[in-house]
Amino acid sequence: MTNREMDPHFAESALLRLDLNVIDALVALLDERNLTNAAAAIGTSQPAMSATLTKLRQYFGDELLVRIGRDFRPTSFARQLLPAARAASVLIRGVLRLDAAFDPLTDDRVFRVAASDYAVAVLHGPLTGLLRARRCTVTVEFVDMFAGLTEGTEALLNCDAVVSPLGMGVYGNHILLYRDRIVGFVDRDNRFLRDGTVDAASYPLMPTIGIRFPGSSTTVVDRWIDDRGPDRRPSVEVLGGLGSLYAVSGSDAVALVPERVARRAARTGQFVVIHPPYPLLDMHEALHWHPVRDLDPAHAWLRSTLVAAAAAVQDEFAPSL
Repeated sequence: MTNREMDPHFAESALLRLDLNVIDALVALLDERNLTNAAAAIGTSQPAMSATLTKLRQYFGDELLVRIGRDFRPTSFARQLLPAARAASVLIRGVLRLDAAFDPLTDDRVFRVAASDYAVAVLHGPLTGLLRARRCTVTVEFVDMFAGLTEGTEALLNCDAVVSPLGMGVYGNHILLYRDRIVGFVDRDNRFLRDGTVDAASYPLMPTIGIRFPGSSTTVVDRWIDDRGPDRRPSVEVLGGLGSLYAVSGSDAVALVPERVARRAARTGQFVVIHPPYPLLDMHEALHWHPVRDLDPAHAWLRSTLVAAAAAVQDEFAPSL
């Protein structure tokens, strides 16, 4: 068999003629690129997965996976097919759930929400309190941010939803959760600090703590600096926004962080929140999800519950934006 170009509508029409188990097997094969691992991923045997791969090759008229040494490598056609296969799997499962009653008081479904440590710090308390008060049996699991979110909607199929600031290029549908702004955060013994603030002349002399998140090479602060902010390049970088709060401890550095978590940390008395000598960056934190999840009643519940938790966040602390 040889690779062939895929018609723009071929993947969707062809996948509609496959049952859910075969589509799941196809996704597992193309993700794992290994018969044994793919079989384990969907709970079947290696011989059964091998037989399924043979049927899929015959069905699509393409090798799909080509053996190179001990490994399998997807064909060009298979790489183009994978996004449609993932979307088809999620869509079919969503359709099958439409008539199934979803009750958060009895259901054991686990929702996976990708978020930064900052977003988890803000939302976890109100969300946990809300689920406990409503006696929900479902689980909302926060997972690390991952790569690919700015490359298309396919990455959104790896979880139920993503919490990320607007303007970061995350695809899919979205709804605003809450607002925040970026402020300066320093140790109380920072030598540039005078009467609880840092003047415009001293601020450029301060080293800066930079932030990186798993799966991302840029942050909302980076984009702000590149677009219209001050020329503040980090002297030191840490992984995760919360790490930057404590990276300033015992130093003369400043971290640019969201005000909500900065104010909380400052309550310890060890740190001080300052307003840098330039217009502050407004940040709009939003919930993003793949459009195929729109009709899933359970996902609609997840969205409304996260919005309700965010409303509690707004009541808890509303920065003067």
